[in-house]
Amino acid sequence: MNWFWTMLLGIGGAVLGGWLGMMLGINTDAGLTGWIAYAYGRNRYHDFVSRESYWGDYDQRHTFNAYALYTHSDRTNVVTKLRMGSNFPIPGYYVRRADGTFFVGAERNTERLPLYARLDVRANRTFVWSHRRVTGFVEVICGLTPSDEGTAAPGTEATRVVSHRRMGS
Repeated sequence: MNWFWTMLLGIGGAVLGGWLGMMLGINTDAGLTGWIAYAYGRNRYHDFVSRESYWGDYDQRHTFNAYALYTHSDRTNVVTKLRMGSNFPIPGYYVRRADGTFFVGAERNTERLPLYARLDVRANRTFVWSHRRVTGFVEVICGLTPSDEGTAAPGTEATRVVSHRRMGS
């Protein structure tokens, strides 16, 4: 059984930001290999022309990933992947109302997409016939996030954007 780990630290230059990542993994003689990883990051912009500060469009604070591969034989294996994230800001000047609609807001990137989680499981089996190989697989992709809201930004079919000014006023 072999364990491995990694720790990374990054600090931004022109943009105030940074990140910290940690990973722990295992490799066993019994056919199990895998790792888990966590990253924390911040990305904040300061626009000196408009004198505005805001979170970056890709500012995802927390990210968690896990991967496991079980090799049953030289022809059969099962792979599992789990991905989770706190998600990104909705780019633009939006404020979410209590009913779920969005209004035009005064600050940029203050609203965020909901938490994201996804679990994928795949089983592979290789068949060999007279020097030819064919691999069949079954894959299950499961979005653990309760809604599809995390896949679209305001202005698309999944969400409604409402202006705070009426036409002609």
